[in-house]
Amino acid sequence: DAGVQNITVTATNGVSKVSAHVIVNVLRPVSNLQIAVNNQNTPTVYVRNDVEALLVASCAGDQIKPYTWSISSSYGLISTDLEGPSNEVLFSEIGEFTITVSTENKVSKAQSSVTVISMEPVKQALISYSGEECIVIHDDVEMNAIVDHPEYAIEWTVQQILPSGDSTVVFTSLSNATRFMFTFTQIGNYDVVLEVSNKV
Repeated sequence: DAGVQNITVTATNGVSKVSAHVIVNVLRPVSNLQIAVNNQNTPTVYVRNDVEALLVASCAGDQIKPYTWSISSSYGLISTDLEGPSNEVLFSEIGEFTITVSTENKVSKAQSSVTVISMEPVKQALISYSGEECIVIHDDVEMNAIVDHPEYAIEWTVQQILPSGDSTVVFTSLSNATRFMFTFTQIGNYDVVLEVSNKV
């Protein structure tokens, strides 16, 4: 078991006995060293470039020395100024970063890394429609999404507005297409909703 142990060795013969004592400190090695980014314990974490990310290190073991942190990218080492088990870091540059933490005690060492990908949040999502406000039933209608990044996930939803004022979804498209074609087969009022998202 871990802890301070008193070990005694005794030697005897027929006429005498001698004992020796030694005190040893038994330590558990460093194990299960992990990095959580914004409470996510995954190999790759996506963060916003305009909000500080919370980095938290944890591990098991006895008499653990302070954590050592480093942040690097494809351009090389960026920072080693982080201290303690938790830090808040702003990844203002867009790109991929490697966060590494290490620690040790008198019987072992451990190191763990996680990849952080910094992205801009969605800033623009508009619908471009050049047709008339009133649409002829059974005519094809074309709309286009105006977004500020080509890799956004795009979802189109058509909702019919009921006489009560409530609405019901009549169509949803998850095709990620910026161009949307739809045919209105029933007379009425409709809302066309464009939802644009990325991983942050």
